[in-house]
Formats: sequence, structure tokens, C-alpha cells
Amino acid sequence: MRLLTLISTLLLSTQIWAWGERGHHIVGEAAARMVDSDMAKHPEFKKLGRFYKNRALQMGHLNNIPDISWKSQKDKVIKEHNGPTHYVDIEHFFGFPKSTKDKALLEKIRNLDPDFEKVRKKYDGKKHPTKKRPLNVYKDTGTNPWRVGELFERSKVLMKCASERSGSSFTNPLFPLNGRMIVEDTKCKKNTGQLEALLGSTVIMGLMGHFVADLGQPQHVSADPNGWMTNQGGLHSYFETELVQAQTDELMSLVSLRAEELKSNGNFTKRLGKDWRSLGATQLMFRLMADSYSNLDKLRELDRKHSLLEESRNSDGKNAKVTAKRKDAYDPEVYAKFTDFIVDRMAMSTAVLAHLWGQVWLEGGRPDIANIVFYTKPYPLDSAFILPDYR
Repeated sequence: MRLLTLISTLLLSTQIWAWGERGHHIVGEAAARMVDSDMAKHPEFKKLGRFYKNRALQMGHLNNIPDISWKSQKDKVIKEHNGPTHYVDIEHFFGFPKSTKDKALLEKIRNLDPDFEKVRKKYDGKKHPTKKRPLNVYKDTGTNPWRVGELFERSKVLMKCASERSGSSFTNPLFPLNGRMIVEDTKCKKNTGQLEALLGSTVIMGLMGHFVADLGQPQHVSADPNGWMTNQGGLHSYFETELVQAQTDELMSLVSLRAEELKSNGNFTKRLGKDWRSLGATQLMFRLMADSYSNLDKLRELDRKHSLLEESRNSDGKNAKVTAKRKDAYDPEVYAKFTDFIVDRMAMSTAVLAHLWGQVWLEGGRPDIANIVFYTKPYPLDSAFILPDYR
């Protein structure tokens, strides 16, 4: 079957976005611009060159598709399988801690099993911590880190294909935009050319970036993503969309600079572990998850100190919820208090993503793609939903 339609948000009982359109684009674009500095010392760097940097705007665009495009699809299969890929509710595995900085808990997060089937067998059927039914890990807990690992492998396979093929035509595109919005097979075909394989790999890498950015947002690794358990209902969209939109035009440069600083000053290694470079994609996501979860209480504290006016509550005893009242996110005296936190969380995802994109090229045969100019490859405006292979 031919495919180039590769192509959101958290679909729970309420729809939850991660970072909003601006935030996801920033992480994707900043990561693309960072790859060359991350890889510059590699002896074969000249074969990679500025491939990613020259496609920075494309990568930012692709980072938004799992929200902007996939979320709008009415197909029941997409709705069922897309939602859980955007989050992971840590407390379903380990319970609710007194503090999200609990060292023992964070170590458990770092050491989750990269084999999703083993995780499912271990936790499926156990008591759901917040609902009166057995736990279904795939549908309830979320699968974000395993989704990242899957897309990493898919993009690597296509990059390897590009390293073994030649040809500059697009007569047999892997993912034609032919109206089909669900694909499963993203492998190379016999007649797939180099540019066709390279485009497929690029699209999947861009999509993968969305989920890496999700894990940098502390609320996407918790069973309380919207703040209702701490009487801060509505915090999710206020933080990742309103406060991000309110930030000044410097946000992109601040995130890029912070990501570079994290790598150069040793803070990145301190937070993710000395062995972070040797980890597989899913295992690296566990490290990012732990770092994000450790910052969840800090986000709640920032809200209480600088923006919360009135706590959320049940209005009539019938579980009808009243969202918390907050200050205007666009007030400079409000959004400035969150700037450093937003920059730090986006920068962590940016640095991780830049590393993973570099690894796709390194582990994918290291094709000579430095001289492939941006206009020789179609700009992928959309992509079909890729069914998780671990479902």
C-alpha cells in the first residue's frame, strides 16, 4: 500500500493541548537549528551539514500536526489511538506522592520498561487509582514515551533506506496526500527513491518532535493534568497556551539559548544522567518524564503565587465543576513570572529532540544529504495518522 500521508491533542474526557501551536512550533524549529551544533564534532558531519537547520520551519510545522490535524479528524480509529499517545499518567503506576520531587518515585520513572507489552502485562487489570474500574494502560494511562520510541525506529528505517537508494523523482512517494488519513506501513518499497525515503523519514521525525515536546510539559505526565486535584482547575490551558501566547517575541531565542546552555554547562547531564547519550529513545523519554514530573509542584506553586485568584470547585454537589479564576495571562506582570519556567521546559525538550534527530541520521546509515536543498523535497503540509505498532 502506498502511503505519504503521514502525518492531537490529548483526547481525554476533556480535550487538552500540549504547549499550544506556538510552543510546539518553537520546540521543533529550535531543535532543527540545534542539530548542527550538537553534531558538528562528528567526523562525518560534512555528510549531514545543515540539512535540519535548512528545514527548521518545516520541522516546526510538522511538530503541530498531531494536534492541529489529527485532533480535527472525525475517524473513530484516529480518536481512539491518537489520544493516549500524548501523555502518560505516572500515578497510575506508582500512586500519588506527597511531593513530585520524591526521589524514590523519580527513580522508578527513570527505570520504566521500554517494552510496552511488559508494562501492559504488569499493570493491566489493576485497580484504577481514580475510577471504579480496572486499569487499561493503553487507553487510560497513556503511551507517550513508547510512541516516541516507535516513531524514532520508523524514521530510522527510512533514513537507512535513503542511504541505500538513489534517484531524485517523486513518482512513487511513500505517503501521497491522496485523502487517506490512516496509515500503518511506513517501510520502503522496491521502487522507493532516495528523496522519497528521505521525505518519509523527515515527516516522521517532525511528528515525533510533537510527542517529545509533550513530555517536557509537567502536566502531560500526571493523572491530574488540569489541576482539579489541587483546586486549580483550568491550569492546563492557562499555562501552556495562554501564558505561552502572551510571552514576548524573544521566546524562540530564549529557548534556543537555554537549550545550548543546558548542554554546555552540564545541567542537562545532571538532570538526565551521565549515560543519557547511550540511551534508546524510549529510555531517554523516561528521563525527560522524571525531570518534568519533578517540576509539577513548582508549576502549581507559581500559579498560586502569581496568577490564581479563586480556587476551582464543585458548584452544586453533582460533580459540576467551576474552573478557577485567574489573572489575565497577557498582563506583563503575570506572564513574566512564568517566563523562566516555560523557557526551561521547552529547552529541555528542544535539546532532547535535537539529539534524537541527530541519532536518526547516525543510526540510519549516515547518508550524504548535506547538499539536498530545501526545494528538492516537497513541503509536507499534512500527514496521515500513523497507527501505533504496539497497540
